[in-house]
Amino acid sequence: MNIQAVFRTSVGILFTVFHLVILAHSAHGQRVSVDNDTRRDYTIGLEHFQKKKYAAAQQRFAKALESPETLSSMERENAEYYRALCGLELFNEDGDALMERFVKEHPEHSKIAMAHYHLGRYAFGKKKYKQALKWFEGADEKELGVAGEEEWHCK
Repeated sequence: MNIQAVFRTSVGILFTVFHLVILAHSAHGQRVSVDNDTRRDYTIGLEHFQKKKYAAAQQRFAKALESPETLSSMERENAEYYRALCGLELFNEDGDALMERFVKEHPEHSKIAMAHYHLGRYAFGKKKYKQALKWFEGADEKELGVAGEEEWHCK
């Protein structure tokens, strides 16, 4: 093999390695972007929820849950809870199913008593009183706060 052939082969290999490094780096950069977008969707969802913009919040939580691996387990579970709660607040057809799934999949979550309470409130609004009673029994009166306690005693 002559020197020119060795040189061309070496340059070709270096060129290929260079492109692979660049490709790997750009893929990593895109992953960071997805992570940031998911976290931003989650954070904006919380902001919308606090402002009682339930439709916008539900959309952001649903979008964040499209890439659940980029959220912490607590953020993922909270996004599921708030997406379901937005559905209940908006009287969406799937709101109660989403919240019931949350209750079933996360029975130890810190918001589980509130999930029971909101399901009870939703069922009560739909005049499904036996179902409402079942859900209210799983709610913890102490976790409802003053406004929630007043509503609790009325119902």
